[in-house]
Amino acid sequence: MENKGKLTILEPYVDVQSGDTMLALGKTLCDGTSVISVDISLDQMQKLTEEAVTDGGADIEMILTGDGTVVTHSDINEVGKKYGETDESLGDRIVSMISGSDDRYFEFDFEDQHYIVYDVQFQDDWHCISVYDATSVFGSLTGILIATIAVIVATVLIIGSILAVLGRRGIIAERAIASSEAKSAFLSRMSHEIRTPINAMLGMNEMILRESKDRAILDYSERIKQAGQTLLGMVDSILHFSRSETGEREGQEAAAGESADGPDAVRESFRAPGARILVVDDNSMNLVVFQSL
Repeated sequence: MENKGKLTILEPYVDVQSGDTMLALGKTLCDGTSVISVDISLDQMQKLTEEAVTDGGADIEMILTGDGTVVTHSDINEVGKKYGETDESLGDRIVSMISGSDDRYFEFDFEDQHYIVYDVQFQDDWHCISVYDATSVFGSLTGILIATIAVIVATVLIIGSILAVLGRRGIIAERAIASSEAKSAFLSRMSHEIRTPINAMLGMNEMILRESKDRAILDYSERIKQAGQTLLGMVDSILHFSRSETGEREGQEAAAGESADGPDAVRESFRAPGARILVVDDNSMNLVVFQSL
């Protein structure tokens, strides 16, 4: 009655009939005098907390009182502990982060692991907390960034080689013609080979953008997308300039690109709503990207 209109949780008590530890949740109704309440077994709450982790909802789930006492925890051995008195455990660190900020979402590192925490506050000072170990996710993003850098470095080296080859001028007409044909074939091949890994990388990154819900991951993926598109534009511009230098047209590049897909092109047909799709590509990652998108 003292908390009119607010959900009130009484201190845990032992039911004399069942012997279970119970919580009573109550709320004053709109007439100001009637009250509706329900008893919840802590054993059932503990089961739900454990199932939330088993079902893949989070890596750790817990409910804490305002003073840091663990009411339920996905690890039943943590129930009854009081977090926040030291800074030695993950739970202690979480309580210190909650008490020092009004944010309901935060990240931190603990013992070489990166954690993301979501906090829902209720009953004024009780907290329902979901913890995600994001170490492996950020490790994957690091791998993508390293791969992107490697592609950029390799592309710069290839382009440098192309420009070096194009810079050499033959004195004899026959050597000039032969050199021009060789350059054309090389550029046509490189146009296909350079674009393939870049497009595959952008396609895999697009799946991250579509499927991830984490703001930090989406921010990293958006930067990868922008960098990849910029790199692809640079490659197209340089290859176009190089083709102009040799006097060849884009038709030759397309023909060479098609021939490059020849005997090794394959991993794949599948059904989509109302149609059967056949995908042909000599790059397995492109097949994954096409089917996923």
